[in-house]
Amino acid sequence: MKSTKPYLLEAMYRWMTDSGCSPLIFARTDILGVIVPEGFAKDNHIVLDVEKDSVRHFKIEQHIVTFEAMFGDEIFKVRLPMPAILGIHTEENGMGLEFHEEDDQGSGTMSGVKGAAVEGSQSPNLHVL
Repeated sequence: MKSTKPYLLEAMYRWMTDSGCSPLIFARTDILGVIVPEGFAKDNHIVLDVEKDSVRHFKIEQHIVTFEAMFGDEIFKVRLPMPAILGIHTEENGMGLEFHEEDDQGSGTMSGVKGAAVEGSQSPNLHVL
């Protein structure tokens, strides 16, 4: 099966922007394929403001998020493979969704709302922030 991460990321992004909030993406910078401007990451992590007025050409695809944004006085093309994305939260109230490290198949799991497990099945470990 395909990873749920890009679908959930896009849904949360749309919900946040439709609610008039500023989405922030939390990502690792030490993952192969990540392109972010130097000097903005701390301890191999970065927080990126992806509010509609802050970025252009914003795209969430199955395996990657790309956009352009101003860093200092220059436009920079950001590239975030899905395994690098750790979460998305609003700047205003911190509501959002976090993702666990992805496994080898790239399916990923989420943390957030805890679901009740049906006996004999495994449910995702979700929880709203």
